[in-house]
Amino acid sequence: MTIFQRDCLKRLLSYRNINYTMWGSRLEKLETVLLLVTACLIGALVGSAVTFAVMQRSYSINNLAQVKSVGVEVYVDSELTVRLTEINWGSVEPNESKTFTAYIRNAGNTPLTLSLNTENWVPANASSMIHVSWDYSGGTVEAWQAVMVTFELHVDPAVTGIDTFSFTMVITGSG
Repeated sequence: MTIFQRDCLKRLLSYRNINYTMWGSRLEKLETVLLLVTACLIGALVGSAVTFAVMQRSYSINNLAQVKSVGVEVYVDSELTVRLTEINWGSVEPNESKTFTAYIRNAGNTPLTLSLNTENWVPANASSMIHVSWDYSGGTVEAWQAVMVTFELHVDPAVTGIDTFSFTMVITGSG
């Protein structure tokens, strides 16, 4: 508590002993006391702000950083000119496997590790009889570098009730 705040409160508390004859009415005394309380509160706020401003010190630290970006692009050719948007596996038989080669490029500025998932199977039960894998070793793919991968589609020998199917392959880069 600042000196100003203590003096203000002392004066305020001393007004309770004021002789009523000095004031025109009790209402005037109440108005004066409220005015003094308000003045003390304002003084306390200003005093606190001034005290804080006097005690505050600043220290600036410059920062330099690179925003990490993660991106994966998939191509049909080793020159990375034709993007892969769809694989047509053609007609497949039970117990048959087919392969497709593609090139996956890290289009970000940080090393990545890749993962493969499938989703949106139509019909939904096809995912239990048709499997997709790849030969990616799990190594790091450096920024702007590409790796060749071979996807393999395998149809279970006991597949039944599926004439056509579709699904989405999702390749994710983590780094």
